[in-house]
Amino acid sequence: MEIANPIDETTLQQALINLRKDHPRLVATPERVAALRAAPPDSPAARFVTVVAEQAEKLLPLPPVTYEKEGRRLLHVSREVLRRITHLGLAWLCSGDPRFVRRAEAEIFAVRDFADWNPSHYLDVAEMSLAIAFAYDWLYHGLSPAARAAAHDALKQHAFGTAFPPEGAYWAHSRNNWGQVCHGGLAAAALALYEDETDIAFRILHRAVNYIQISAAAYAPIGVYPEGPMYWEYGTSFQVVMVEILRSALNNDLGLTAMPGFMESAAVVLHETGPGGHVYGFADGGSVRRNLKLLRWFAAEGAVTLPADALEHEIGPASPRGLGRLTALDAFWLNKIAPLSTVTNLPLDLHGAGKQPVVTMRSEWSAPHAWYVGVKGGSPQGPHGHMDGGSFILEARGVRWVIDPGCENYHKIESLGMGLWDNHQESDRWRIFRLSTTAHSIPRINQAQQQVTGFAELVECQLNNDSPCCRWNLSSLYPAAAAVERRFDFPNRHALHVTDSFCRLAADTRVSWSFATEATVETYPDDPTQITLHQNDQTLTLCVSASAPGLWQVVPANTLMQPYDTPMDRLNVVSYELTTPTAGDLTIAVRFM
Repeated sequence: MEIANPIDETTLQQALINLRKDHPRLVATPERVAALRAAPPDSPAARFVTVVAEQAEKLLPLPPVTYEKEGRRLLHVSREVLRRITHLGLAWLCSGDPRFVRRAEAEIFAVRDFADWNPSHYLDVAEMSLAIAFAYDWLYHGLSPAARAAAHDALKQHAFGTAFPPEGAYWAHSRNNWGQVCHGGLAAAALALYEDETDIAFRILHRAVNYIQISAAAYAPIGVYPEGPMYWEYGTSFQVVMVEILRSALNNDLGLTAMPGFMESAAVVLHETGPGGHVYGFADGGSVRRNLKLLRWFAAEGAVTLPADALEHEIGPASPRGLGRLTALDAFWLNKIAPLSTVTNLPLDLHGAGKQPVVTMRSEWSAPHAWYVGVKGGSPQGPHGHMDGGSFILEARGVRWVIDPGCENYHKIESLGMGLWDNHQESDRWRIFRLSTTAHSIPRINQAQQQVTGFAELVECQLNNDSPCCRWNLSSLYPAAAAVERRFDFPNRHALHVTDSFCRLAADTRVSWSFATEATVETYPDDPTQITLHQNDQTLTLCVSASAPGLWQVVPANTLMQPYDTPMDRLNVVSYELTTPTAGDLTIAVRFM
């Protein structure tokens, strides 16, 4: 197990001597609440509390949640309870209005009476545990005795009662976001009820502060989260919760912020965000930027500087009104952030070493029309992995020309009985369009999937100069070739050249040089080497040169899908198709200009 900083029982017991005696003790300490109440009305924190209170008002007439699973998950219910409790809780702490407490009590009684919190999918238990821990702790002095007892009983039965099953906790040693979410949620419950349930609470805390480090080892060495920026937001949100509940309850984060790469991961996510504000959503992610809220915590810690729009996100009068389930916590650190007009303290390029290495290159930070290239290495076997070793995205002139298609709906695939989470070579997982070789900007050989045990290795990287480049060894992903190499050149930071080299291919081997785009594609019958992409009144020209003749092909993505795939009406798969006339080597070079 990868526990960088083992914490023995004696060390934890010494830390617990400093446990805050009263409530609230989880993030929303009396000192923090007093500072919020005293904040100037025009301060970011005060304005944000107003937004949260408006949301809390909208919750008052709603009925409490009911037990309703979606397939094998109760997660959407747990998350909604967490959203409601954090909003109602912060609104009560800052206003003293008893309506918010009474409404929160309805949620406590409802989930106390659930048959279970769905321990077969333990994320559901973890998020519900965090919700009820916050309810018990934040609202402690406003809850009726019956509601306080109900919260206590709910945590004791549904959280503590399932934390150490006889068959073992399958999630406890998790190396992905599960460990962060499950240990973080249970640790909050343990700290909330520590005096009343000391024995089980201590066991939970001791396991949590050690085993969460197994998941957090993924940040090493410099902060590239192998599950992509979307799951960075999920796992890291609960890593931050763990840090904050330990600090507020014990005045000691037990070294969790010192985990290699953890604090640096915020800067990595900024690098993984394109000029237009969308992230490089590799793995089971998406391109929609959802992590501004979490980045505010890192900015308050001094790990990154943020542009002013990040500070104002969801604060001003034009803000979206659907705040996330943990967004309310931002109120406690918003006033610690010193915003800048733009990101100025980061280099233009990132060499993101790690289990799923990433390289990003950009022409500048401040312009939405800047050029931006993101390249992903690693293996399809990685957590939430796709057949995407050596794939890339390209953004320029305000358009994302080459895209990553994101993830498929989990419940939809699971309900068909398909093996979504089996990552063997012949797994159903690779039959899903968005996860397959076909959907990504990589070469294909004889239409085969990449080798699931292969790894795209970064072998050369020259960054942060006038014309950066990187070179990748893809050989283990393509057994049909003796060797495969892909090189990216970014000349003068205003063009992209991608060169693929294949060694010792057999005769009559079909090679497809492919990428996915939402642009309209113009081909030229008189010039089979060139195409032009059109999108949002912008154009981008591609020219190809290859050591064997070929033709550009444009196929609507929907025609490549199966009935279980969710359609993508705007997406095209563009490929340069050729067949090797004889056995030997092959080179394909494509210029984006």
